[in-house]
Amino acid sequence: MNNIRLSYKDIEIRQGEDTLKFTGLVYTDALGNSAEDFILRKMRKHQAFFEKGILSRVASMGITGTYLDCGSHLGNHAVFFSNYCKSDKVFAFEPFCYSYKALRANIQRNCPPGKVIASNIALGKESGIGHLSIVNAANLGTNRFVENTDASAIPVYVTSLDIEIPKTEKISFLKIDVEGQEVNLLQGATRLIKRDKPFIWVEVWDESFAQVQQILDAYGYRFLESFRGNNHFFEAK
Repeated sequence: MNNIRLSYKDIEIRQGEDTLKFTGLVYTDALGNSAEDFILRKMRKHQAFFEKGILSRVASMGITGTYLDCGSHLGNHAVFFSNYCKSDKVFAFEPFCYSYKALRANIQRNCPPGKVIASNIALGKESGIGHLSIVNAANLGTNRFVENTDASAIPVYVTSLDIEIPKTEKISFLKIDVEGQEVNLLQGATRLIKRDKPFIWVEVWDESFAQVQQILDAYGYRFLESFRGNNHFFEAK
């Protein structure tokens, strides 16, 4: 993995009167220098959920039902959705095995039993095997899919939301943070989105925003607002 070693570290954060313990990632480079992953560092510094302002905005909407957290990393958003939104159930998806281990620990510590269902898979347009690359060891939430399969690439199982989510589940909220896979994920969730019309929060950079907006417009959605430049809300028309 690009000559880095990964380990785990526990921190505490606060939400209202609650104190929550989170496990996060620490990387050590080939020279022996160690540092916390970006998300863990931000959570520890502020003793709060990452993107707390956007999460609070979501909570204020009072959306009930089943939530999807696509690109869950450490489970920051999944844990918030489970405890501080009006969710009945949360599905959390994380393809990177080290992040997934932390995700499972954070769900077990902080969420009601059985409310959050975690899966160690990637989401795309169809099923198959993809390859994940660590592009920035200091921010492991930015791992991306790559075409080449050199020795540093990590094979991961890929499937679509239309395949993975049971038809009996009605999805009310969909959060997408998949580092360049947004278009493929949306194309693999056509049936789900058209059927359930969930509220959508997608993190996407400028170069892909127009394409994402075009797809969602075809699905019957309208753009609502943006936060911090690359986080966007959409709702069904």
